[in-house]
Amino acid sequence: PVGTTGARLVYATAKAGILGFTHQLAKDVAEFGIIPNAVLPRLILSEPGSRIRARFEAQEPAYERTLGLSPMHRAGEADEVATAMEFLFSEQASYISGVALPIDGAFLAG
Repeated sequence: PVGTTGARLVYATAKAGILGFTHQLAKDVAEFGIIPNAVLPRLILSEPGSRIRARFEAQEPAYERTLGLSPMHRAGEADEVATAMEFLFSEQASYISGVALPIDGAFLAG
C-alpha cells in the first residue's frame, strides 16, 4: 500500500522548505555580506549525565537499533555540532553561503 507514516510527510515538507529558503536567502542577501547556512544534525545527545540522555540510553532495544542505523554506530555529541557552527561563524567560512551542512555521522552520505 502507498502511504506515509505519522509526521514524516510534514517533516520532509518543512525541511525542504528550510533548505530552499536557505539557498534563496543566500542569493538575496549576499551583496550585504550576510551568509546564511543550514545545519542538519541527526541524532545528537545532550551532555553525559543529563536526564534526556539517560532516558534514551535506558531504552536498550530502541537505543541499539537507532545507533545501528548510523554508519558510525553512535550518536553525535553537542560539542561536535558546536564545533561545526563555530567554523561556519568564523572568518575561514566567509565564502560559504547557502549550504546545508549535515552533522550526521555519514547517515545521509552516498
